[in-house]
Amino acid sequence: MADASSQGDYGVRINVLCPAFVDTPLLHSVEHEDNMGKFVKFKDDFKRNMSKFGVLQPSLIAEGMMRLIMDSSLQGAVMKITCSKGIHFHTYEPMSA
Repeated sequence: MADASSQGDYGVRINVLCPAFVDTPLLHSVEHEDNMGKFVKFKDDFKRNMSKFGVLQPSLIAEGMMRLIMDSSLQGAVMKITCSKGIHFHTYEPMSA
């Protein structure tokens, strides 16, 4: 989509923000079966992965989002945010025409 936007000169940048687990009220609702619905069976796996990979502070996600918004050179960027690497980018090769 980002390649098509650039090639079509649409004036729209398309980027992706991929955070790991973020410390929000939604994350804390994992304990409540009525919030998890049919995914409640994955509750223990979810909690195990949170312990393994850590939980990010919302301020770091906001920092990453502002970077995507303010840096006009970013087009087709895939920004990952993890506890182990912080803000970093994953690169994909553009599709050939």
